[in-house]
Amino acid sequence: MRAQYDFARMKGRKNPYARRLKRSVTIRLDDASIAYFKELAAETGVAYQSLINLYLRDCVVNRRRPVQHWVSDDPDRHEAAQAGSEHGATEFSVADQSTGHAARPRRS
Repeated sequence: MRAQYDFARMKGRKNPYARRLKRSVTIRLDDASIAYFKELAAETGVAYQSLINLYLRDCVVNRRRPVQHWVSDDPDRHEAAQAGSEHGATEFSVADQSTGHAARPRRS
């Protein structure tokens, strides 16, 4: 092996396996989620799309599943939400499959 290499004359080459590693998809995310990951990206220096992928990958590896919670201040609205009315809201959190504990999202 040489003691020195001339990298200035070296031509870059794309990873031939990159296409197999990741796939481009379109998903709809709420503004708060995007803002959170962009803020985290600014702090860490990692692209926000990569952070989202890392989080989703962690969910896959740890077998976390979304848990649905009905959110309402009024019990009558809670019943309406369960019946499919527009007055209720649905909140999802991610549960660790091994413990069954849900990590509740923070409310703003």
